[in-house]
Amino acid sequence: MNHELSSPTAAFDVFDASQVPLSPSTPAASPLRLPAALTVGGLAAQGVLGLGVLAGLVLPVSVTADLVLVFATLGKLSAYLFTVFAFLTWFGRCYDATIQRSGPLSLSKNLAVGGFFIPVYSMVGPYLAARDMWQRAEGSLTSRALPVMIWWGLWVARVFSPMAGDVGAAILELAAIVAAIVFVRGLTRMLQGETPRAF
Repeated sequence: MNHELSSPTAAFDVFDASQVPLSPSTPAASPLRLPAALTVGGLAAQGVLGLGVLAGLVLPVSVTADLVLVFATLGKLSAYLFTVFAFLTWFGRCYDATIQRSGPLSLSKNLAVGGFFIPVYSMVGPYLAARDMWQRAEGSLTSRALPVMIWWGLWVARVFSPMAGDVGAAILELAAIVAAIVFVRGLTRMLQGETPRAF
């Protein structure tokens, strides 16, 4: 029998990795997973520490209540700074993933991510970018993108939260954190080709 190979590379022609379709569990989806997990973790930490702040506000005035309030506030600030970095990284990668799936968005990446730091524009710009990404990931440009609306509405409402008092502001911030987690997890799962869910 003749077992000679037709070409020096014939032994490598049996398996062509480029012809294997990618699934949501393949490394192509991985750029979103780590920043999404870090963002959700940072938000969860803020939520837990936010409960500590709320406890310090509602407990009877005492040294213990004051200590709880101080340490929870400092911890929450640290978690917030960490979350900002993780979220912006995740947001930028979602932008890239959306372009790969459905082409250019209405806003540039610099404006979508940097819009969080532009006065006045930051009240609406990031929402427009997030809504655009959600609609494209969902496959419907007419979608109301309700999770995005709720998240951004609560986040902007935090600007006026001092009018609700310390306790009211703390409760509003907790609600905004929960909405942000739902948004992050939902968009991440859709961009990875999975069914969106909050938890």
